[in-house]
Amino acid sequence: MIQLAFLLVGSVSSISSTGGKAKAHTWASTKGFPLVLRFSPDSLRAVRKARGLTLRQLAAISGHSYVTIATTELGKSVPGVNVLADFAEALDTDICQFFEQAHADSSGGAR
Repeated sequence: MIQLAFLLVGSVSSISSTGGKAKAHTWASTKGFPLVLRFSPDSLRAVRKARGLTLRQLAAISGHSYVTIATTELGKSVPGVNVLADFAEALDTDICQFFEQAHADSSGGAR
């Protein structure tokens, strides 16, 4: 499985505005280990389904192909941050919704 992960030290906070609503997200490292955020294909699928959109509808709205979205949701590919930002905009959500906090070991690797 291909994974997109960000290794960060300390905590990350982001505030975004979508649809006129401010959303805040904060992740913090625990036990002194670095913070690792990992792309979650299941999160993309869950947000899309919560909006009542099919893969083809999201493709039309986001400007990306059905195949790109399907392989992303299956975890077979991970698009770049710009593509994820397009998905977030099309779904009226924050890109942070597509990431989850992974546990990092002492070497900084994700578990």
